[in-house]
Amino acid sequence: MLLVLLIIIFSIPAVQTYVAEKVTKNLNETYGTDIHVKRLGLNWKGEVDVREVYIADHHSDTLIYGKELQTNIINFQNLLNGDLGFGDIVMDHAKLYVKIYKGEETDNLSIFAEKFNTGKPSTSPFSLFSNDVKLTNSRVKITNENLEKPDVFVFDNVNVVANNLKIDGPEIDVKIENLSLNAARGFVIEDMQADFSYSLTNITLKNLNLKTTESQIIGEIDLDYSKNGMADFINDVTITANIKNSKIATNDLNGFYNEFGPDQLILLDTELYGTLNNFKALNTTFETGATKILGDYTFRNILDSEKEYEITATNHYIATNYFELRRFMPKVLGDVVPLELKELQNFSFSGNTSIIGS
Repeated sequence: MLLVLLIIIFSIPAVQTYVAEKVTKNLNETYGTDIHVKRLGLNWKGEVDVREVYIADHHSDTLIYGKELQTNIINFQNLLNGDLGFGDIVMDHAKLYVKIYKGEETDNLSIFAEKFNTGKPSTSPFSLFSNDVKLTNSRVKITNENLEKPDVFVFDNVNVVANNLKIDGPEIDVKIENLSLNAARGFVIEDMQADFSYSLTNITLKNLNLKTTESQIIGEIDLDYSKNGMADFINDVTITANIKNSKIATNDLNGFYNEFGPDQLILLDTELYGTLNNFKALNTTFETGATKILGDYTFRNILDSEKEYEITATNHYIATNYFELRRFMPKVLGDVVPLELKELQNFSFSGNTSIIGS
């Protein structure tokens, strides 16, 4: 009877508007955010029905938008005080637009998250937790207006099933059970599982198992952007990754660096550390076709066309042939692989090697 009465009360537009304004006003006044909810009520199942959640960034542009959200609230009094405890959350047609504006170094999501980091103890720190989360038909766009091509990633048809979501101030932890999406770069993630965490300094994926149409990546990845944020991702973000028993299709790699031969599969085990422009690949096992590469490798200035690049191999073993090299990276190696290697057919060499070029 009480549930029926609550549903009737929260079906009244004036009540829905009052509760939505009460919740968002508390958050906005406490943390200096710009959050709006058009309507907050109860549906016939006794779940909270939220329509059109809008969070603006520091330029009053869209950061987060959700057309529809259904959930059950554990404690209504805590909700009114800004402590968002939910049972299950279902959100449809959501948008997340992460952007670094022209002339700025920090993205709008980090600036938003920083608002909840008061730097001092609080009797009511912002928190949100949920048992299960389901996200459907959503979009994620990451842009950097300081780049020649601002669109870094555009993901459509994003669908996520996750649990144990916890947001504590600027920190986010969630266990992703299933994630799928279509990327504008041309690849499709069919399924992904990971223990995901986000903070003002790191993004971490533990127990990662990612499958595209042709690839599978297994391992752990950490992105450390504590130095200077993500504005200069290539030089400032330190990547630590442990990749095991993985297979990567060159068709997927070509979405990032279109220099590989098509329709090839790379079997990879390695430990990566460094930035994209200066990194080490240790204990590497790399196999594709008749090519096998083992050892420790250091790559410097690979993505900086204005500096000499350097590749250093230590305790390596490389077995391949002329045609394999031409087939693997035809646009890069096609003109530099000596024709004399044809006569050697399959060959191998080992030891320590350095290659310096410009």
